[in-house]
Amino acid sequence: PETPAGIQKEYILKPELTAGSENSLIFYQVHHSVELYLEGELVFSLMPEAEGLSGGTVGCSWIVFPLRAVDAGSEIRVSLTPLYSEVKDRVPEFFVGSSYEVFRKQIGEDFPDFILGSLSVIVGIVFACISLVTMVVYRRTNSLMYLGCSSAFMGLWKLTDIRSATIL
Repeated sequence: PETPAGIQKEYILKPELTAGSENSLIFYQVHHSVELYLEGELVFSLMPEAEGLSGGTVGCSWIVFPLRAVDAGSEIRVSLTPLYSEVKDRVPEFFVGSSYEVFRKQIGEDFPDFILGSLSVIVGIVFACISLVTMVVYRRTNSLMYLGCSSAFMGLWKLTDIRSATIL
């Protein structure tokens, strides 16, 4: 596909697999078209639809490609094409292993953002409730309502922006 920067990056991996356990190739893509080749054969593709998508992007998501024991030592080629020039320098971090372990690690990394986003939503709701009580009981307009709504919406935005939101 055409890209604003005219760039297509390829990564070649030969993963070592752990016998007797779940093995997957896992990475997080941010506004990239993805093609995954196993021993030269296209086995996975993520491309925007030609029509119907506003912005022409696939968004951001985790790519989880299950690997079998027979895939040990096989060449896996991942081709990433940025759909916007702003993401042309993003380098994905590839994981091989249990998807449970990778996602557990990601939730741990996102925990501070989850706490801050949740606190922002709670503070926003409290401010909005205080403002409503002040307006009804004391008949005063209060700018706490604006602050409360802003805080709640910023918290919701932060909660939907963490990587583990697509896991849950």
